[in-house]
Amino acid sequence: MDYLYAAVKMVRYLTITEILFISKSTPGQYNDMEDLTVYITEYWNIFYVEAGSIDILYKNKTIPLSKGDVFHIEPNVAYMQQNQKDVLYYKYTFAAQSSVLDYLSGKKLKLPAYLKKYIYNVFDETCNSYFDYRNPNRKNIYPKRSVIRSSVRPCWQQYICQCLEFIIIELIRKYAANETHLFNHTQGVKDIALRIAKFLEANIYNHLTLANVCDEFKYSKVLLLKEFRAAYGSTIMNHFNMLKINEAKKLITEKNHTFNEIADMLQFVSEKYFAVVFKRYTNISPSVYKSKVKLIEEREDYTG
Repeated sequence: MDYLYAAVKMVRYLTITEILFISKSTPGQYNDMEDLTVYITEYWNIFYVEAGSIDILYKNKTIPLSKGDVFHIEPNVAYMQQNQKDVLYYKYTFAAQSSVLDYLSGKKLKLPAYLKKYIYNVFDETCNSYFDYRNPNRKNIYPKRSVIRSSVRPCWQQYICQCLEFIIIELIRKYAANETHLFNHTQGVKDIALRIAKFLEANIYNHLTLANVCDEFKYSKVLLLKEFRAAYGSTIMNHFNMLKINEAKKLITEKNHTFNEIADMLQFVSEKYFAVVFKRYTNISPSVYKSKVKLIEEREDYTG
């Protein structure tokens, strides 16, 4: 008989640390106030629609959700919900430590059928574990202001968190375009800052945003910013702008281009904006810098 022995280091890319609120809508009832309320929290929110439809106003867009849809809203983002009369949905608000959860931000996905029981399990286990005397309605639970039931089952906290974690991980594994980059981000993460710096250098004459960098390396914005700042003491876009200004200095010294041409070559929106950014990083305007370069050259010619 053949045996395989292997030591596997268990890495947690996602940890639910706290459940703040769970809710289950009541079909046939409609609350006009929900159309007027703007929600914004420092926590994650998940909507799952079991029946009917609901519109989420998210980042100036209307996201229509219907039966089977699941939608994730990241922390510190304002949103509104507009319910139809016969909608049945679940809403979970929670805190998490994660390097992969950003993938789901603002994405409307279809929940695979086998995950539905975990949606129900989170709700049922939370309701069976807490009782809120101020709000005895079983369809809305605020764990922070609730009391634990005497009939609570063993390991209930871990069970709730693991059900929710399993839902999220399965969604990422199903829908992520390249899940190896998401789940194996520890491979090469030590040199990610250097790789980003080289990528920025190679694109000095192109227009880049932070979203472009995230798409290129398939990592979350939080991880990239953290690793880059630790290595370079600067944000990614500040570093990119500095590279562009250093290149602009070289072009000015060459005397072959006007300021407008340099601004266009380096993908600044205008010559005026180029001058603003140039002064921000050098404390002098491009014209003053050009004058100083000319003065230095004249002195070198004189001394030579």
